[in-house]
Amino acid sequence: MIGPCNPTGRSGAGHLLICVDIRAMADPAEFERRMETLVEQTKSTPTAPGTAEIFD
Repeated sequence: MIGPCNPTGRSGAGHLLICVDIRAMADPAEFERRMETLVEQTKSTPTAPGTAEIFD
């Protein structure tokens, strides 16, 4: 078996989809700026030994 999917029985995999209308909570341009900052901060975090980069 490769991955969490088991075609012949319970796999134990779960799925969740959440859809949020950002406009209902914040200005979309401000939200985008804040998310870009979060991605930059996350990607600039030191990686674990043997890890080349943090993907976004």
